[in-house]
Amino acid sequence: MQFTEDNIKNKELLGKLINEETKRIFESETARKDRDYEQVYTRVKQGKIAELYMVETGKFSFSDIKWHDLKNKAGEYCEVKAYDVNDENASSVKRDLVRYRTEKWCKSNWYYLFQCRGGEYKLLAIIRIK
Repeated sequence: MQFTEDNIKNKELLGKLINEETKRIFESETARKDRDYEQVYTRVKQGKIAELYMVETGKFSFSDIKWHDLKNKAGEYCEVKAYDVNDENASSVKRDLVRYRTEKWCKSNWYYLFQCRGGEYKLLAIIRIK
């Protein structure tokens, strides 16, 4: 699976999703951490492009619960991450997986990892969380 932002059909929805999540994260000190608005926006945009692309393929829908990304056709929750990494052994991915596997709030069964470089997305891994 490879794509770019140009492959997104509904650019208006993409903008809305990015702005809503950026605001939600930025208003939470815990979620925001030490990032400024632009840093949060950039990271959210990177992830939302991947999420919306997956929804537009027709194989996924948006999650119906807060802080979860998508649901697959089987109704399982899926986390979607887009990082500038080479593989699933990157420290950011390992941190994510530990968090998703140990924190009780996480309902996701799957972790979709995309490499995002220069605006080009490539699916690197699909990892079972639970």
